[in-house]
Amino acid sequence: MAKIDQEEKIKIKELFTKNLKDEVNLLFFTKEDGCQYCGDTEEILKEVTELDEKVNFETHLLGSKKAAEFGIDRAPAIIFLNNDGQDSGVHFYGIPSGYEFTSLIEDILDISDQERIDLADDIKNLNYS
Repeated sequence: MAKIDQEEKIKIKELFTKNLKDEVNLLFFTKEDGCQYCGDTEEILKEVTELDEKVNFETHLLGSKKAAEFGIDRAPAIIFLNNDGQDSGVHFYGIPSGYEFTSLIEDILDISDQERIDLADDIKNLNYS
């Protein structure tokens, strides 16, 4: 059963067509057992990524090498990668529904086109290393 209704899919597809600049890669972390929202979260990601070829996701299990690499210890979790395949710092834990669904779509758009992000110059120039 679809998690996103057809009218919303049409709106999201239009947003993606108009605004996606670069490819967006997501890592989805799940558990085999005992995860109430993992299946629903994966279905939402499948439906979203089917709307545009620039949006992709990979599925990994908790306890995997990839989960250890990104420090993921709970599921469901979604990690946004930057253009270099590194952690962008944008993480979702739990199912992206309700208000979080809008945030998921906005973050996809922002990661795809960094110029969409309206930060003050002093914040953009911070060096965290």
